[in-house]
Amino acid sequence: MSDEDFVQGVRVRPGLYGLGGSYKDAVMFLTGFNEARSGGLMRGFTEWLVVRKGECSSFGWQALVLDEAIPNVEGLGWNKLGNSSSREENEAVQRLLALLCEFLAMRDDVMALARMYGGISFPPFASRRFWRCMNENQFAEQVRNRPDMHGPVCTYHPSRRGR
Repeated sequence: MSDEDFVQGVRVRPGLYGLGGSYKDAVMFLTGFNEARSGGLMRGFTEWLVVRKGECSSFGWQALVLDEAIPNVEGLGWNKLGNSSSREENEAVQRLLALLCEFLAMRDDVMALARMYGGISFPPFASRRFWRCMNENQFAEQVRNRPDMHGPVCTYHPSRRGR
């Protein structure tokens, strides 16, 4: 079963997994599952939400999803829960699971990630040669074959500076 299939199962039948509509319960459940997977489920989720929103943010995914799911409720991040109804909180849970499914589908598609992150400028100290990709096929091949690129996301490694 893929991560996306698992999250879809939780989305369709949350009661089967002990979720009753509480956003905090859903966050704790996903955080626990993420830890059981050594961080593999949610790796890159916060960054994906920030890039998708197009704004810098220091919030974690938990607060970013709340801000997107219930924008008309007063407050920022976790503070929104105190001002929301149970219906709005349930909508936030559904939005969280929908966003996670969308992220997992994109995470598993190397080219979708490359297109999404393509507009981001890299740190000035990063070697242009290290980040430049001639075409999509070469980029995909690099991601598949390089041990220092974890999954479909390129990460900067200071040890590679200047090469």
